[in-house]
Amino acid sequence: MLLGRTHAESGMWPLVAMRTSIVFLVVYALWRRLPIVVTRRSLPVLTAATAAIVSSLALYTVAARMGPLSVVAVLGSMSPVGVALLARIFDKERLTGVQLVGAALSMVAVALLTVA
Repeated sequence: MLLGRTHAESGMWPLVAMRTSIVFLVVYALWRRLPIVVTRRSLPVLTAATAAIVSSLALYTVAARMGPLSVVAVLGSMSPVGVALLARIFDKERLTGVQLVGAALSMVAVALLTVA
């Protein structure tokens, strides 16, 4: 919500500030000697996920500055629905009836927002 209040001249620096929190998590994991395992097989997936996260946050920042924040915030909060659907498609995870109804209602809400 605060991204919409940043100045356009600040560019993507607010986004950089948001993403630096991961640095603190990695430093903490290293300090606690927690295992961080990245295999060659998982590297393409991690790279794609990182690119998707960064691009989605960049697009959210631009949308929060240019569009009505009431619509941008609602659409931005839809990411758990996408994650659940991707988990269903790729990991064959089971979704309960309530989750499926929630996902369907979310999609209907997005359709209604595009018409409004």
